[in-house]
Amino acid sequence: MARQKDFPLDSLLRDSDTWSTSMHWPAPLHRRLDDLVDLAVAAGEPTALSRAELVAALIFSAPEIGDQLREMLRRFRVAKVLETVVGRDSLATDSKVITLASRRPGRRRA
Repeated sequence: MARQKDFPLDSLLRDSDTWSTSMHWPAPLHRRLDDLVDLAVAAGEPTALSRAELVAALIFSAPEIGDQLREMLRRFRVAKVLETVVGRDSLATDSKVITLASRRPGRRRA
């Protein structure tokens, strides 16, 4: 059965009830998400910033133009792992791989 809920149009989006989703994506992209959260915190966001809130902000900010979304998808589909690395200028010029440590699910520790 489909769920239904009314949301007042003038209420804050961030205060709305949440619905869970199960998403899977490439591990290097998950690392990028962690690094983007770190960048936002370094820029002054509270340390309680979650991955989910950042992803929600990115989805909210996505263009509502089909051609732009299609171009974003095309770029994603041909992207190399290197392009996910935040601060890739700091990579050694002879680097051939990045090593990712597995992370526990849930909130990141401050």
